[in-house]
Amino acid sequence: MALLLFAVFWLGCAEAPTGPAVPAAPPVTGQPADGDLQWRLADRRELPEQVARADDWQPLPVDGLRGGFTDKTTWLRFHLPPETAWLLYLSNALLDDVRLYCADGRGLWQEVLRSGETLSRAQWPLDYRSPILPLPEAEVEQAFLLSLRSKNAVSVGIALMSPQAFFEKTQNEAFLIGLYFGTYVLMLLVHLFSWFISRLPDNGWYVGYLVLAMLAQSLSLGLPQQWFHLPVGLSDPLLGLSLIFILPVGTMFACRLLALQQIYPRLMRSLLAFCWLVAACSTLILLSGHYGYAMLLLQPTILLLIPLLVGLACWLLWRGHRSALLFLVVFGVLYVGVLVSFLCNLGVLPAMLWIEYAASTSLLVHMGMLGLYIGQHHSNLRRERLRAQQALTEAAKAYSSRLERQVVRRTSALREEIARRAILERGLREALVLEKRIRGEQREFVAMVSHEFRTPLAIIDTTTQQMARSLDAPPEKVLRRCRNIRSAVARLFALVDEYLTQDRMETGQGSFQREPMNVAQWLAEVLDDWPLERLQVELAELPGIFHGDRGLLSIALRNLLINADKHCAEGLQIRLQVQGTTDGGLCLRVSNPAEEIPEDEARRLFQRYYRGRQAQRRPGAGLGLYLVRRIARLHAGDIVLERRGEDGEVRFCLTLPATTGSEIFTGSGLNEAAASPGDAAGDEQPASVGEAAAPACDGRR
Repeated sequence: MALLLFAVFWLGCAEAPTGPAVPAAPPVTGQPADGDLQWRLADRRELPEQVARADDWQPLPVDGLRGGFTDKTTWLRFHLPPETAWLLYLSNALLDDVRLYCADGRGLWQEVLRSGETLSRAQWPLDYRSPILPLPEAEVEQAFLLSLRSKNAVSVGIALMSPQAFFEKTQNEAFLIGLYFGTYVLMLLVHLFSWFISRLPDNGWYVGYLVLAMLAQSLSLGLPQQWFHLPVGLSDPLLGLSLIFILPVGTMFACRLLALQQIYPRLMRSLLAFCWLVAACSTLILLSGHYGYAMLLLQPTILLLIPLLVGLACWLLWRGHRSALLFLVVFGVLYVGVLVSFLCNLGVLPAMLWIEYAASTSLLVHMGMLGLYIGQHHSNLRRERLRAQQALTEAAKAYSSRLERQVVRRTSALREEIARRAILERGLREALVLEKRIRGEQREFVAMVSHEFRTPLAIIDTTTQQMARSLDAPPEKVLRRCRNIRSAVARLFALVDEYLTQDRMETGQGSFQREPMNVAQWLAEVLDDWPLERLQVELAELPGIFHGDRGLLSIALRNLLINADKHCAEGLQIRLQVQGTTDGGLCLRVSNPAEEIPEDEARRLFQRYYRGRQAQRRPGAGLGLYLVRRIARLHAGDIVLERRGEDGEVRFCLTLPATTGSEIFTGSGLNEAAASPGDAAGDEQPASVGEAAAPACDGRR
């Protein structure tokens, strides 16, 4: 409906030709100029008489004159029958100068009518968009000459028609022009509204592109010149500027349809820069008054860009870019119309109806498809924006949910960290309490060691003084005193072994070294100082060679025997059972008759510096059993309390598994063994009787 309204609008605006009264004539159809018309090109300085006498006249083609671009004058020659009213119709509205000459009776040529853009519209014979010349009637046949000049291509359809036929032609033409430009105006209004709403650059550029196309088409048809009586000094620059700026704007849309901005951005910038440079140069030439030279620069550039862009589109299409197909469809229509029109102007193609209007029709179709593309592109952008907003909203929700989960996790982790720090704080407090207790134990140990060392030293000193005063004493008395000295010295050795061995293991000094040792020989060396009546030894299935630290194992066995000796009454025997294991290791059991060890004390027997109630009356440092356990674990073994005296016998079992080869442990190895589970003061393991595990506590006293 809107399209029809615009068609009616343009139909009303298309004025019927006005001018001098034309004599009535019978209703005959338009008669195109045929072979009766002849044409030739001549220098502009030649006079009509010279032109008429020339012998190089050529028959005018039926499809009209196609002289192309020329700076010469195009002449036509024809004759009219008498007493007939004819109109000479010229289809090209951009002819600069049109002059009609008629021969008089003397053979001279007189100018009878004149038209063209160099002449004011008020002086045209008929006010029409293109030159229309009413031919004068005569009683006899007349000869006419017509001269044509134009800075544009001399491509013009020529027809002789009656006034009635011309009137019908103008009515049909007015309707087609209204329909044509009504479509343009409709597209312009739609995209103006779309641009006003969206403010998208593509819509704005398309509106400008559409205005330039409408201006170029209307000026080419001569409509603004007819309606507004535009002089050639204004209409030619307007037409030239519209054609000039169509070049860069159209190239920009071509590059966008080819998606060159994403594929070849540098090529796109170079093409646009070149087109704008050509447009600027053409504009300067045009404004300086040289319309023809500006067109000579513009038209070859367009003809160069068309195969370049089409070839690039074909190559991109072969490479799989679907955008190239859209370009070939949208711009291919325009390029075909431009080429057809250009070839028609040059006379290569005949001036058929569809060829004559090929450029105008292809431009309208091109603009329509480009408008549809921009509208679809705008719609796609809107949908993508909505999808992006929806995705952004969903992402924000997901991020918020993830953030909430992260806050929950962080809060939980923080609570766990607070709980862990609280545990560490309690551990530090317990460690501080333990440190205070150990310091107290160390002070007690120092006082105890000081006391323990003084007693044997005092015995040695007193006995030595007695021996010095009684050098002639009986041998029995001297022997008894020597035994006292030896007993005191043995006591000192035991204290030194206990303290120094423990200190060496705690500070990491010395080394632990396994070496092959003869078990029988080692036992003989350790038991050499023990009287036979005090110690009962039972040996069974001893391995010939055992790998271990000879010195440390001697200390461990001696501490076990000394511990048993302290708690074994006089006259009773200590029993040592040494038996080889199936894997080549050793199992040493030391038992002695003694009072029952309370269960609460049994759990702390292997604790460092610990001395039970029964040991308070006897000398000792509380390191003996502690050292035995450390030495056993260095050998990958252990010591347990098998019996705690319920049946009158206390028995310890030291197990040493077999090893092969020689292993050397530095002081750090001693510390690591010393720091094994159960070594800390107060750490307890379940006690057992028989073959069960004994409490892994520190020394008994």
